[in-house]
Amino acid sequence: MLDSVYMKKLLLIFMISALFLGGCKTTARIPMLKNSLTPKAVIELWGNPLEKIQAGSTPKNYPVELWKYSFKKGHSLSGKPEEWVLIFVDSELYLCTEDNPDKIFQELLNLGVFDDEEITLLENQESLQNAATKAEENRRTMDIIRTYQFYQNTQMQIQTQQLLQTLRQQPVYIPPPAPPAKQIRQ
Repeated sequence: MLDSVYMKKLLLIFMISALFLGGCKTTARIPMLKNSLTPKAVIELWGNPLEKIQAGSTPKNYPVELWKYSFKKGHSLSGKPEEWVLIFVDSELYLCTEDNPDKIFQELLNLGVFDDEEITLLENQESLQNAATKAEENRRTMDIIRTYQFYQNTQMQIQTQQLLQTLRQQPVYIPPPAPPAKQIRQ
């Protein structure tokens, strides 16, 4: 009997330590990439990307392409996947970085894929679009207000007409004049 209690405790300790150590497992190592790798070499190391985006071209007409990858982190419940973005210029790896939109956008600006004037035009176009949308919303609101005011005015006119008809239909009673008051002597 002593052996079975001892064995149960030992089994319980083993299970708790297995759960604890299993939860602390570190992420699998992602093979590191070097600049100038070809897309084929990257696919051999990391597999096919989740997404490929043609970003445009450099001023020297080299095509620029973005690849997005996602790798699961360990076995932790709260661990979000690691997301990586690769930038290829003329079918050679130019940059491999964790997914950071600001950094990626800055690199595309540095490569000349986007022009600062083009970005300014896009921002101005967006602000104009927002202003046009707001103006349309204001126009609709004013139409609703005018319709409501017209409805209120019509209701007031109907009530006034009904009141006038009621007054016309009722005979007007004019009381007879009161007899003159008697003078009180002093």
